Amino acid sequence: MSRKPLPVWLPVVLILLLGFALRLYRIEGQPLSGDEAYSAVVWVQSSPATLLNSIALATTEPHPPLALLTLHYWAWLAGDSILALRLFATLASLVTIAAVYAIARRLGGRMAALLATLLCALNPFQLWYAQFARNYSLWMAASAVTVLLLLHAWRKPERPARWVPYILSAVFTGYVFYLEAFLLVAHNLFALAKVRLSESGRRLRLLLIWAITQASIAAALAPWYLRPELFLNSREYEPNGEPANILWAIQSFLLGDTLPPPLQHPLIIQPEHSLGIASAIASFMVIVSLVLIWRTARRETFYFLAAYSLTPLAILTGLTLITGRRYFHPRYIAASSTAFILVVAFGLEGLTELPRPSLSLRRGLSMVGAGTIAALSLVGLWNYHFNPAFSKGPEWVRIMETLNDQATPHDLIIFNYPDPAFEYYTTHYFEGQARHVVMPSSRNAPYDRVAAELAALTGGYDYIWFMPVPNDAWDAEQNVARWLEGEKQLISDQWIGVTRLYQYADWQPSERQIAHRRVAQFGSLARLEGYRLTPPVDHWQPGTTVYVELFWRPTARAAESLKVFLHLLGPVGPDGGILWAQDDRYPQGGRVSTQTWEPDSLLRDVYRLDIPSDAPPGEYTVAVGFYDPRTGERISLENPGAADGSDYAAVFTLTLR
Repeated sequence: MSRKPLPVWLPVVLILLLGFALRLYRIEGQPLSGDEAYSAVVWVQSSPATLLNSIALATTEPHPPLALLTLHYWAWLAGDSILALRLFATLASLVTIAAVYAIARRLGGRMAALLATLLCALNPFQLWYAQFARNYSLWMAASAVTVLLLLHAWRKPERPARWVPYILSAVFTGYVFYLEAFLLVAHNLFALAKVRLSESGRRLRLLLIWAITQASIAAALAPWYLRPELFLNSREYEPNGEPANILWAIQSFLLGDTLPPPLQHPLIIQPEHSLGIASAIASFMVIVSLVLIWRTARRETFYFLAAYSLTPLAILTGLTLITGRRYFHPRYIAASSTAFILVVAFGLEGLTELPRPSLSLRRGLSMVGAGTIAALSLVGLWNYHFNPAFSKGPEWVRIMETLNDQATPHDLIIFNYPDPAFEYYTTHYFEGQARHVVMPSSRNAPYDRVAAELAALTGGYDYIWFMPVPNDAWDAEQNVARWLEGEKQLISDQWIGVTRLYQYADWQPSERQIAHRRVAQFGSLARLEGYRLTPPVDHWQPGTTVYVELFWRPTARAAESLKVFLHLLGPVGPDGGILWAQDDRYPQGGRVSTQTWEPDSLLRDVYRLDIPSDAPPGEYTVAVGFYDPRTGERISLENPGAADGSDYAAVFTLTLR
């Protein structure tokens, strides 16, 4: 008994499930980018009336109304969590995968369709935006559906009913992303090719039908696109793209931008992505594929794929070069990604249809081409998920966890750039009661104004937590960092991923800041009142950098300038010693001297201990004392406790595991 053949739909369903799984995998793993957070804060939280205010949109958010309203109402239904917001893009991306299969089936064979669908499912560019809470994934899906409906209508163009879905889809897509207009130009070029390929007696009628469809689309888009205030205010919008770079775009569409540096590093010096290994591979495959399609496929298929892939890229490149403005970025023509995937898929199918060389060699070369793209795509996806260099933003969740753990209600948190992500994550993840603000309060304010604002703002807070952002758009001269460094005492400097978190305080501490009391008298010189740790001791482990604040009460002045030592003592090491980390310095780094300090005052001294990564598990003691750096003689401890030595105080003990 012969087996039944597998259903034709089964491979497509399996690829769709694979694509869905890849898009769901670690969907919350990447932090929100600034653009995504802007969507979560502005698009979601603003009223529909505000979102439809074209004056505001033209200068702050260059996207048409459906882009904003679809995400707004989706969040109204599903919530504004990262999962909910990105799930909308993920579902749209599944539509793109399905549409790619349907488009390929309209144009040619089943092999090209399955291959295009698989490459689309694995494509890092598609997946990046499938986990991106903006309108790009929705645009790619709507644009692909519009193309599918275009091909459907052209099969029997004299039937008006076939054009209605295409017109509606084109209008919808135009209200999702402005630069769908570039794709409409491609549609027109394909239409002209179709008319040229048709019988001479039908050409005038087909041109008239096509003109009516385009006039209908234009009439539906005109009420929004032709608003005078939209054009006037759009001049204030500063594009944040790059210089024109066609090879970079082709690489992005086929292989993404998350490949390892050796594959993306340029072979020539400037610009950055001019000719890298990945862009060379992608561009070579596109050129060869177009040649193969010309030789093996129908002329209609070649004209369609050439117009669909190359037209938007050519227009964006020309616009960037003519205006001299940085309009160029692959995301601005993201819908072209599906076109380039289709080009390569049909090229690989065309390779197997050449008359020579041998069929086995042609199939082998086709498999090598498909395998190369698939392998590079998987490498890019791995980097996307696990290489911090390709993170969409700072590790906001860890930052908020750190602030939750370390900041108190008496602290102030400062961010020097109005990043919507800062607002989103402090709203959703920060559980503390510390005040958080953005400073400077205005774009690139002069130092004197920033200094005055900070002096008035920071008074009365125990600690100031500061996350600097090097951004020319707001605090270009880093005036906030300059003022804090000059006016405040640096307490800690922690790295959280690629983000630096500083902690400052007034030079004059208060009794309230002494987190742990530990009294120890060193001769007649000084009394240790207590200490405070950053991070808390339960976070200490091998490889951790920790900061210890010691609070001193001077009781007398010394004849010599003495140093303080802070030692981490633990199990016996390979060298036979028990010293694992130390920080020896003059009080406050030399700002205060034991010869001149004021008795009965309270001062804070900050020390840094770098716990070695090879520190073994066991019990450790943090010990402190004074010594004369010339002679090495230490100051004796009065009434040492059981854990103290005669010349040092055991500040506290801990266990490393």
